[in-house]
Amino acid sequence: MVLVASSVIEGIVRDGLGQQISVGKVSTVQRLWQGYGEIMRVSLKNSPLPPEDDKHANKAASSSVIIKYVAPPRGVGHAGVGDIGHQRKVRSYEVESAFYQHFAKQLGSAVRVPRCLFVTNQDQKTGKNEPSSEGQICFVLEDLDAAGFAGREHYLTADTVRPMISWLARFHRSFLFDSTTQEGADGGDPVTAKMSKKNKKMRSLLWSCGCYWHLDMRPDELAQLRRDDPLRMNAATWDAQLKGARWQTLVHGDAKVENFCFSSLKTRKGKHDKNTRSTTSNDGHGGGEQQLASDVAAVDFQYVGFGVGVRDLAYCLSSCLSEREMMKYADELLDFYFGEFFNFDAGVGEGVLQFGEKGTEGDRSDVEREWRQLWPVCFADFERFLAGWCPGGGWARNGYTLQMTQKAIQLASENYSLIYVSQGERSRFHA
Repeated sequence: MVLVASSVIEGIVRDGLGQQISVGKVSTVQRLWQGYGEIMRVSLKNSPLPPEDDKHANKAASSSVIIKYVAPPRGVGHAGVGDIGHQRKVRSYEVESAFYQHFAKQLGSAVRVPRCLFVTNQDQKTGKNEPSSEGQICFVLEDLDAAGFAGREHYLTADTVRPMISWLARFHRSFLFDSTTQEGADGGDPVTAKMSKKNKKMRSLLWSCGCYWHLDMRPDELAQLRRDDPLRMNAATWDAQLKGARWQTLVHGDAKVENFCFSSLKTRKGKHDKNTRSTTSNDGHGGGEQQLASDVAAVDFQYVGFGVGVRDLAYCLSSCLSEREMMKYADELLDFYFGEFFNFDAGVGEGVLQFGEKGTEGDRSDVEREWRQLWPVCFADFERFLAGWCPGGGWARNGYTLQMTQKAIQLASENYSLIYVSQGERSRFHA
């Protein structure tokens, strides 16, 4: 059952896409987390444009669109409540709005995301396009199913996960910058000063630290850990290491397999089309036959922010690979990621935001060295969140995760050791 009134849906569509459009069937795709709204597929009549592959289009381009309607539950987050979870959710949808409107248009077809056709603050009661003090916001997006990305997955293999890795590598390469130059002096140059001011404003639209589990965003989960738990004792150190990295980019922030849409059964079954080759081989460095990043599209950009690219990758692999696959192939897939990353030419087109110097070919080894050193820290940092959020166990925990967490603990302090408790119990870290 669709929760939003049909008159409101029709008003949204007509305001954003044209008064000549009428709404047909409306179906619920899914409810948003904790009752904050829903995602709907809306069929259109009298759509003005045929399907096209124009990432700058701002009109409906197919017979259906996706509407993501955000409306926090009544009574939540009003003045005086001060609920950190509510504030985080409302902010996340504001970030997603900023991403679609200002950042997604910089990505080409090799880094596929749904085209944003319209974003509005929509009053659920009146249907008027006016700012809402209750966190209401509405996205009208391209229907990726209609665009050929109808496949969904929950579990993948080391082979079939590669299109997702390619997508992440290209996304990260598109926004790579040297963080030590982001606040550089403008030297009195008015053009540089104007650009610096613009970049600071654009930075403020996203999370200063991407990923929904980062330490500043999760004080309640940290408080659940014992004071002598190495995950808690080292949390600030790991957080500082991740934030202090020289080479930063935009991270997706919730790059689990459920947030990717697949283009065909070939991708999902791991069968390779001879006409779809990646830029890298199985060892990550040239010539292999794999599906392209354009075979997948990503959605759900609520936690986009700044960080190191391998943070997304660690979370991605943990979300969809078995323990056996992780133990056997994680290091190989990390190699594959860097191969895709450096072989992708992101370019610097008109209007592309630069948060710092993008680096040169000579910086390649520095980027890879720094991010590889942070690879174990990425797993340990997520384990810190997971241990506080779900003390009884979690989907991302496996032998490789624990191995990396142990390594991060040992790097932080040689005085800790990892003790793995029996299967089904939480893995405990003791001094």
